[in-house]
Amino acid sequence: MTDWQNPDLNEKQHLTILGLGASSPEYWAEVVALQRKRVRRHQLNLQRHLNVFPTLATPMAGFDAFQKSYRLLWALGADAHFLVYAADHVQTICEHYKSLSKSDPRISEAYDSFVEAVPDLSVLRDFLAHFEEYALGSGRKAKGTQFTGPELAFEDASNLTGEITISVGEYRVHIYRLADEVERLVRKLKPIWWELIGPSPMSSIT
Repeated sequence: MTDWQNPDLNEKQHLTILGLGASSPEYWAEVVALQRKRVRRHQLNLQRHLNVFPTLATPMAGFDAFQKSYRLLWALGADAHFLVYAADHVQTICEHYKSLSKSDPRISEAYDSFVEAVPDLSVLRDFLAHFEEYALGSGRKAKGTQFTGPELAFEDASNLTGEITISVGEYRVHIYRLADEVERLVRKLKPIWWELIGPSPMSSIT
């Protein structure tokens, strides 16, 4: 039994609780989908703003325009960061499913495929949650590496289109690809969860 499990609950009861409400991967996948829409809206607003003020890279374009561009970038970055948090919740719950259902290879296969597709997710999430530790070189998942902050990049930097990437040192996550992988993972997990807990989930925790 791992340190997060309740010794008074059996495997089916654990799985039931980890599939309901805010404990479920489906809930956090919906959060990821909502954050993706917000990120995309910020990206489109930035593109429109650049079309009006093409020299935003310098305050010479006018202080108000310059300030607005940075507000839009900060809003995009904040929503992208929360998307990473939500995606990491999905990965963590899937880890719990995997440890609870060692005999079901479908969960291990779904989890391993997700991690292979977004291998740096847990490090990025840990950095965003504990940036002050990483700034001092004492980050838990990348010990000895000193990071000054996450970088935000666009696939096409000239007009801010395409994929958006958050990177910290050598670690990076592509935001839209991450959202796609979360959706794919949850589509695989949902029918397996229902199969494992049976037709009456609530009865298994009474």
